[in-house]
Amino acid sequence: MNDIIKFFLFVFILFLMFPVSIEAKEYNGLGVYEWEPVYWDEAENDMHHELYSRGYYIDDGYDLIYEFDEEAQAEQSACWWQEEGEVKGTISLYFEDMCFVPWNADVMASCARLTVRIPNTVNGITVSKFYKSGAFTAFDVDPQNKYMKSDGQAVFTKNGKTLLSYARYNKSTKYYIPEGTRIISDSALRKCDYIKTLYIPESVKKIEQWSLAQMSSLESIVFDSFDVKIDKRAFAILYYEYEEPETEFVCTKTVQPSVKETQVSWKPLEGAAYYEIYQKLNSGEYKLLKTTKATACKFTTLKSGKKYTFAVKPVAVIPAANYDKEKDEDEYPESFTIEGTMSEDVVVIGK
Repeated sequence: MNDIIKFFLFVFILFLMFPVSIEAKEYNGLGVYEWEPVYWDEAENDMHHELYSRGYYIDDGYDLIYEFDEEAQAEQSACWWQEEGEVKGTISLYFEDMCFVPWNADVMASCARLTVRIPNTVNGITVSKFYKSGAFTAFDVDPQNKYMKSDGQAVFTKNGKTLLSYARYNKSTKYYIPEGTRIISDSALRKCDYIKTLYIPESVKKIEQWSLAQMSSLESIVFDSFDVKIDKRAFAILYYEYEEPETEFVCTKTVQPSVKETQVSWKPLEGAAYYEIYQKLNSGEYKLLKTTKATACKFTTLKSGKKYTFAVKPVAVIPAANYDKEKDEDEYPESFTIEGTMSEDVVVIGK
């Protein structure tokens, strides 16, 4: 009897020393947790990355093996999803978090401090794509993955032409999308609430649906070109819901006006729909005088001998991609207006 008591006492002491979820199963470094929250060991933080309760954590390797329970995932509000990849014989992964359930608060708090490793393979199948904004602070893509790469803050296709996913909990308030990127993909920066200013290089030609949706802190988007297609749903919250973004759309492109007598003229700027003519007041402020589609403006009411200061701002009106007037008139914007940069001042002397 004493031996039995000693045995159970020994087991009890071990349990106190090494607390773990009794429902956890181990598969080559990946824990699969079905219903109970995962035991979190702060000392092992750099080794074991919990992704969500009843979910997975990754050890210091990349390749993963796990049991995929679609029915269980459908009941969860924060989970990994896998789909058949665009490349035959591969899979795509994305992380969905909808924090409607109270117990998810701790889960997302855990994710918010993690650098998540994106594997080369899952269950021996190559991962060719990771998409939608990732609910993490940074990314680490397996160098062996031939389809993706990362700059730490975001995941791109290997050739760098498509921005696939941004780390939602990265605390940088500015993000410069790298030159050479051509596409901002579906939901890539959705809910990235820390970003206040987003810089989009001239190389970007396509901004897909939901890619910039629900970015609550986004104050301005700075384009380097007017030559870009923006999907009608780029800022949409849900499939059939659009909320006008309180975001300033500006472009670094400008014109260089010249003066001949009392006329100010400039070369046409590709993509500009019209030009705004401003007068600079003594206070230093600029007053809008007129808009024009022409590339010149002649002033006929200036006082002889008096100096006047003017400037020109190009403005683009980008038609919303995939817009159907019959179906979308009351649902999505027909176009997006992007203001160019004010030109240098020019001085005109009245005649």
